[in-house]
Amino acid sequence: MQLGRPLELIIAIIRKRINLKTFWEALIETSHITASILFLITAASIYSRMLGLAGLPNEARFDSRTK
Repeated sequence: MQLGRPLELIIAIIRKRINLKTFWEALIETSHITASILFLITAASIYSRMLGLAGLPNEARFDSRTK
């Protein structure tokens, strides 16, 4: 079990380098970044499925053989 991050947070609270407001702001910012990354992954997955359903990869493969 990894205790690095929780222990670091506890030490920062004890040394008063972080308070509840800054912790909350960091948590919100991290959540926004995570949501953006997950949105991009989901959009790429949907785009890939739409290309597959349209048959575009098969058409591109046949076009390259005819040249």
